[in-house]
Amino acid sequence: MCSTGGGLSIIWLIRHAAHEVINGIPYVVLYTTSAVGDGFINMATFIISYQILIPLSLYITVELIKLGQLYFLNHDLEMYDEMTDKRILCRSFTIAEELGQIQYILSDKTGTLTENKMVFKYCAINGRSYEPSLMSPMSENSFANRSVDEDEPVEVNEALRQALPRVADDHSESQASAVYYFFLNLAICNTVMVANQKYDQINNGYMEGEAFRISNSLFYLRPNDYPPTEPSTPAGRSGRSTNIQTPSSSRLVSILNPADIVRRLSSLNISSLFRKEEKIKLKSKKQLKIYEAESPDEYCLVNAAKSYGFNLAGRDLTHVSVNLPTQREYPHQRRLKLRVEKVLKFDSNRKRMSVILDMGDNRKLLLCKGADDEILANLCQKTLEQNLEAKKVVESSKVFLKQYSRNGLRTLCMAMKTMSNEEYNRWEVQHEVTILKVSCIENSDTPDQDEQISQSYRRLETNLKFLGLTAIEDRLQDGVEETISSLRKAGIQIWVLTGDKKDTAINIAKSCQLFDSQTEICACNTEEDLINLSSFPGKYNVAFSSPIVKLLEAGNPTAIAAIQKASAVLCYRMTPSEKETVVKTVKKHLKGKVLAVGDGANDVPMIQSADVGIGISGQEGLQAVMASDFALARFKFLKKLLLVHGHWFYYRLANVLLYFLYKNAMFVFVLYWAQFYSGFSANGIMDP
Repeated sequence: MCSTGGGLSIIWLIRHAAHEVINGIPYVVLYTTSAVGDGFINMATFIISYQILIPLSLYITVELIKLGQLYFLNHDLEMYDEMTDKRILCRSFTIAEELGQIQYILSDKTGTLTENKMVFKYCAINGRSYEPSLMSPMSENSFANRSVDEDEPVEVNEALRQALPRVADDHSESQASAVYYFFLNLAICNTVMVANQKYDQINNGYMEGEAFRISNSLFYLRPNDYPPTEPSTPAGRSGRSTNIQTPSSSRLVSILNPADIVRRLSSLNISSLFRKEEKIKLKSKKQLKIYEAESPDEYCLVNAAKSYGFNLAGRDLTHVSVNLPTQREYPHQRRLKLRVEKVLKFDSNRKRMSVILDMGDNRKLLLCKGADDEILANLCQKTLEQNLEAKKVVESSKVFLKQYSRNGLRTLCMAMKTMSNEEYNRWEVQHEVTILKVSCIENSDTPDQDEQISQSYRRLETNLKFLGLTAIEDRLQDGVEETISSLRKAGIQIWVLTGDKKDTAINIAKSCQLFDSQTEICACNTEEDLINLSSFPGKYNVAFSSPIVKLLEAGNPTAIAAIQKASAVLCYRMTPSEKETVVKTVKKHLKGKVLAVGDGANDVPMIQSADVGIGISGQEGLQAVMASDFALARFKFLKKLLLVHGHWFYYRLANVLLYFLYKNAMFVFVLYWAQFYSGFSANGIMDP
């Protein structure tokens, strides 16, 4: 526009011989002696006049609009979860409008679609499945640091529980040995710690009898300063410590304030504390035992072992203690204390963890738990070939694995291995050499380092003896089915990425309405499966694992075409790194806005790789929330976040942008068209 105006100005001045007119042309200002010079000056004037076409004020206006929209989002009561007392948290102010452009949602399963509150349902030992007895007490476990003494036991098989005391006393027989070491595995093969008080109570303070304890300090209150107490507890529970509840009285707050306690104590006559008649006597209190677990799965298994009588009593760096079931009356339990030689931590490549114990008599015991495919692949094949009974147990257990998986239950296999001290020492020397080599690598965070350590663990976790398996239920969150159904109707393709095995993952996909009953389910493992899928008529749901992920990452056109045609996608047996790869692949090859949602630390790479990251504030810490753009308390809130707030974010900002462009263009084009009637002199037709 400016160049056109400048060129037409030169033509107009030459045609009208403006520089040759003696008194000049009225209202036409000449700055030079040539038409070309004045034309360039007029062009510069046009640039100044037309600069309003660039909506500089739009930047500030858009930021203010985003701020207002996020205010309404933060105060949406329908996105507040009363159970957890958490609302939506907006951690990014720059991508709100992208919520209305999402084409792909990639979601974790455990803790995101499910409650992540594990319930122990079944176990299979020696090829026999043990289901809860009809008369067994029922409960739902929760991961929130439940006390060991709670009156909500796990559903147990009464016949098995009654037989365990005899098994614990004499487990020399083969079948009894498998049962004994199975429950010992449940209780020991984990990282669960046993504490007397919850971590937050230790920091905030709690009442212990007639004293107030905070951290490592103990304070005694004067009798008239004691807070009001609850009525006496029923018999058999009078020994529990009383936790401080949030007081309603300001006086009670002052009494229990640590700083106020110190002030009060400093004002006392110290010598009076040592008078015999005023000496405070503390009664012996029975301490609570709290399980502090890193994951809900570990807590669930330890709590299940406790319900069967194998009670984890304590753990430190070198030893672990377990109370064994006994035929004698409680509290005279027989305690087993074992030295822990090594803990082979869980990693997503091995998909298992192990604990090595010193059993004495020149023996070491390795207890291992993990994914069924990894455990079964590392069993002692020689034993299975020679012992038909052991082979029959494994085959029966495989049947139970399929049965539990089809019911949507999470399965874990238990195994063990006994070795001599010499065999363990040889491995330990090799492992130390591996650690030394790894420590010499300049970049200590390289993937090759973790792989070398994992390979060292694998060398020991071979020739295992199969013990049994467990089945754990993880229920879906409320509203997940309706949310996924609504998002699919909105045209969004939903992917679920899970580490579960195929049968379990497909069952959960059906339960949460990811896979509907009207659409065919196609499982793909090879490129040939994808080629056959491309000729499939109509829509379909697809399920695949790592091999197809590698094809997608490589940009295989057949794989990409098959995935684009799918109604929904399920990826099973996914590691955290593979989840990240899937997100990056979808962004690169499917060309659409990608949203990733997860709840745990293993979901952080996936969340950070997506265009929009959603963190669910669940049971596994706040790592996902801290890495996300938006934090939700429940998956069901995603429906309103995208379909309501996301829609309005995008719609409002798009309309504001169009309005500003229209407003500025209208003003500028009035000036532009007026130049055809003013000799392109760059004169304004409106007073400034």
